[in-house]
Amino acid sequence: GQIGISGANYGNSGQVLTSNGSGSAPSWQNASSGGGGDITAVNAGTNLTGGGTSGSVTLNMATGGIGAGTYGSTSNSAKIDNITVDAFGRVTNITTGATGNGDITAVTAGTGLSGGGTSGSVTINLANTSVTAGSYTTADITVDAQGRITSASNGSAGGGNQFSSGIYVGGTASANLLDDYEEGTYTPSITATGTDTSGFSRIGYYTKIGDIVHVEMRITKFVDEDESCKITNITVPFAANNTSTIYYKGGLWHSETYDKSNLYSLLRESTTNLTPYNGATFGLSLAADENNTIGVNITYKIQ
Repeated sequence: GQIGISGANYGNSGQVLTSNGSGSAPSWQNASSGGGGDITAVNAGTNLTGGGTSGSVTLNMATGGIGAGTYGSTSNSAKIDNITVDAFGRVTNITTGATGNGDITAVTAGTGLSGGGTSGSVTINLANTSVTAGSYTTADITVDAQGRITSASNGSAGGGNQFSSGIYVGGTASANLLDDYEEGTYTPSITATGTDTSGFSRIGYYTKIGDIVHVEMRITKFVDEDESCKITNITVPFAANNTSTIYYKGGLWHSETYDKSNLYSLLRESTTNLTPYNGATFGLSLAADENNTIGVNITYKIQ
């Protein structure tokens, strides 16, 4: 039906009432098939296709660039090295490497190592030495330039550590360096005068710590009846140092001397010559027809 306006002019189905301007009445007009908007054309821009100037138009993403497909793999020849992206966020190029992701083409086992390779996943191992794995007691070992133990053997019990250059005690100054230690036995040489000057039984013991030496010795001799023997010199194992001191003074004991308070021994500087002293007399006279025992001890500095 029709809708009437002041004269029952109702128009037709699908028409719209349109103003004809001032001075005239509106009239019914057919509706425009293009809709009521202002767009007169849709143009396809960069990397787009489609568009149009009438009706319902469509825009599409333009094809091109790298092309559709699946890229990347775990194999060396297909791993992705580079991806190129344009200003619109599109991937335009993909390159795959020939030998993997990095620049390494070979891994060579160097000194003390084993393994390596030129392709795939390679492994480097620490090479075995000739040393048998295990525990060693007071071991003697050899270490190479790479810090590896190349030989090892069990040492003697109680062998201890050796410090060829000495050790510092209580500080690192030169005065704290203990660079010498030695202990042992020796046979003292004896010089004597008289008619019975041989047949001495003697042994000496010494300890040397740095430049200090301590010596103890025991001497025995039986002097025949009507014979005489006077000891004038006994040697120590190391020469005394050269100082302003004329003598180093040590102890002296003689089994056949009644008053032992005046007995002592004297060691002259820069020599190994120790002289017994009995009161005001140099030298020690032994008793005849007696088994004489002499003990000496002295501590002194060496050169």
